[in-house]
Amino acid sequence: LADGFGSAMALSTRPGIDWWLVLGSLGLAAILPRYLQSDRVSFLYAMFLLPLAASFKYAFARADVDHMWTFVEMVTCFFLLILIAAPRTKRLLLPVMATSVVLLIVNIRLVGAGIAEHREFFDRLFLPRAWHQGYFNYSIATGGFADYRADLVWQSGEFTKENRLPADFRNLIGSRTVDTYPWETSYIYANGLRWLPRPVFQSYLAYTPWLDRQNAAHFASDRGPDFILWEREHWGGELGSIDDRYLLNDEPMTILTLMRHYRIVALHPRVAVLRRADRPLIGPEHSLWTEHTRWNEWINVPPNADGILRAKISIGRQVLGRLKRLFYREDEVFIEYGLTDGRGLKYRLVPDQMGSGVWVNPLLTTLSPRYLGDRVVRIRLTHSPADFFEPDLRIEWVLYPFDRTSD
Repeated sequence: LADGFGSAMALSTRPGIDWWLVLGSLGLAAILPRYLQSDRVSFLYAMFLLPLAASFKYAFARADVDHMWTFVEMVTCFFLLILIAAPRTKRLLLPVMATSVVLLIVNIRLVGAGIAEHREFFDRLFLPRAWHQGYFNYSIATGGFADYRADLVWQSGEFTKENRLPADFRNLIGSRTVDTYPWETSYIYANGLRWLPRPVFQSYLAYTPWLDRQNAAHFASDRGPDFILWEREHWGGELGSIDDRYLLNDEPMTILTLMRHYRIVALHPRVAVLRRADRPLIGPEHSLWTEHTRWNEWINVPPNADGILRAKISIGRQVLGRLKRLFYREDEVFIEYGLTDGRGLKYRLVPDQMGSGVWVNPLLTTLSPRYLGDRVVRIRLTHSPADFFEPDLRIEWVLYPFDRTSD
């Protein structure tokens, strides 16, 4: 999961991390075992090496202020354990630890100053109340909890009332099971619905084939919900996703399973209601042909057909690319769609999901019962120059025909 996160969730467009500060902090932490010369301290370092590495990758792959702050908290907790285990005669221990943590915080300050959407979070981070949040939570837990809970219930109702659906939509679903797609679950609470969530209930987090496969198997099985509420207003537009991704490429196996087993039965400005179909709505996969191409080259798309056309794209990584991905992150990969009317659209791809099938035709921008959309005539794949991919690509074109007899 950590490996896939560094590829799917990385954002190289964030303001640059000050690596002198980060490496200085890590360097100070690295010299402590030699300075302390304690078996107990060495044992703690060995035990925490992998958790700290995973926390570092989680924090610095995305480079959000809140993600990086989790690493500061992890390092601080680790240092507190070192203080307990370390010999009491080492006077420089506390100053070294404090300097290491301060360097990480200064880096967050520099990055946070350049990220407009995180300024409010960052300002709260350094207000006195934020540092006393633990005491605030403790006081709530030990006294006045009933009032606090009642206030939270009221706030939840206020925040979700805009997701209250008309009576005919609620009656259509009734007491049968429902899941939400792609990620907004507050519709369940707002409408008193019976939630049956998939294993990874936010689409953008199913960023590896294994995770995607769990969701697809859930919807294809008898355990799948009777209805799906597909939110139409969210990040990226109706069929967009986070980080300039195309929603239908986030989890390819799951999307295909949804369209095969669920039919749109009602449309609302905010949601589409999908009901489980009695028979498959999409036929089995047909492999058209396989071809080889290269990055940054336009590729002609197979002729139009009445079905879903996808491209299963195999990529290779050079040794440096594998090491960068393992220890840090993999920068963005993109697909460009050339349409019949001359327009071009560009979306980010999740590299691990490209082999499961990249959506090509019809290129949907809105949800409709017949899945009508723009026609793509060519595509081009590009990646960040900071990554190290093999130059050649292998593309298998596959078609999933619509079963129009069930319309």
